[in-house]
Amino acid sequence: FPMLPGADSEPIARNYGLPGSTSAAWSVGGRIGGQVVQLVGFVVLSHMLGPRSYGVMSVAGIFVGFAQIFTDIGIGPAVVTRPNLTESYLTAAFVVNAASGVVIAALVAPCGLLLAAWFGLPSLRWVVPVLCVGFVVSVSPVSLALLEREFRFRSVALIELGAALVSQVGAIILASAGGGLLSLALMPVMS
Repeated sequence: FPMLPGADSEPIARNYGLPGSTSAAWSVGGRIGGQVVQLVGFVVLSHMLGPRSYGVMSVAGIFVGFAQIFTDIGIGPAVVTRPNLTESYLTAAFVVNAASGVVIAALVAPCGLLLAAWFGLPSLRWVVPVLCVGFVVSVSPVSLALLEREFRFRSVALIELGAALVSQVGAIILASAGGGLLSLALMPVMS
């Protein structure tokens, strides 16, 4: 990313966190923990909401998941591997990440209307735009990349596990309050 005018160019020092084996254990443990939380949430929510809600989310999720490919434009790996990381580089990475999220959301959200007509599922008109909010509020790639750069995999694992817990518990609470399909659509936004 180019330097922003007037920004500093001093490299940011690296802080090497946990040793490799401990980092790997935290990384694997965080992934397993997140999967367990999602599995428990899935079981609870599927009993509360039924198959129709999950069918609508599957259609929307495939489409929005495909669009997600284009938001991950290599910013995280670029931050992790750049030899001399500066504040201006991080600012540019954050701005590019945020701008790409807004652009992808603006392009994908209206497609909910087309998907609703194509599949005969009217709820896709609002589910796809709600899922697209996740593109706009997702600022974590740069922050997580900084933690990974410093080998702070424990922090990354705890953040990802916490995000999974918040989204699953939030969805269960919303479904309990009668939120229905909205509880599933807001899960990515809550994480």
